[in-house]
Amino acid sequence: MAARASAVVTVAVELDVTALADHAVAAARAAAGEAPLPPAQHVIHVRAALEHLLADARAQTPSLVERTRAALPDGVELELLEQTHRGPVATSTARFKLVDVVLLPQLALASSAGEDVVARPLESFKVTRTPDAITVVGELPVTPAPQQANARTVLTLESGVAVKKHNAPNVDGNRLTWETTAGSGPVMVQVTLQRR
Repeated sequence: MAARASAVVTVAVELDVTALADHAVAAARAAAGEAPLPPAQHVIHVRAALEHLLADARAQTPSLVERTRAALPDGVELELLEQTHRGPVATSTARFKLVDVVLLPQLALASSAGEDVVARPLESFKVTRTPDAITVVGELPVTPAPQQANARTVLTLESGVAVKKHNAPNVDGNRLTWETTAGSGPVMVQVTLQRR
């Protein structure tokens, strides 16, 4: 039987949702055939739309947890799925426990876009085994909102086995972290783990 390399993987996406709220207000007024609001009133409506968007995201979290768990393969456990915000910046964080890093490409996240929509943000990752190592190579997904200058995606892999080599810019023991921001271009993830 092949030696396993357990891991804990965290994927976090952070973005300022002000632009979404602004667009929602403008689109609702246009759909109703109403003229744009004066700037002071527009700001008030955008703040209200922002609170609605954030409250809606929080309300959907239990359903997202349930649907994400149902979409995961055997050997992967969802440890955390949360939606938080600080002001207009929303952060969606998912943490998975994998019995074997080979399952990394199969990580799944339910989407708020629909009941049957499941994203596999790391499905392009390739995991290969040699007699003495396990290698993971993949491109960190681009932040889904390229128009957001401060949007970012963070991937953290905490290995249960020794790390032989990697290209992670942030390291804390066996905890490796990569990050991409809107407009920064692709970020390659490369890590080689010692097989037990």
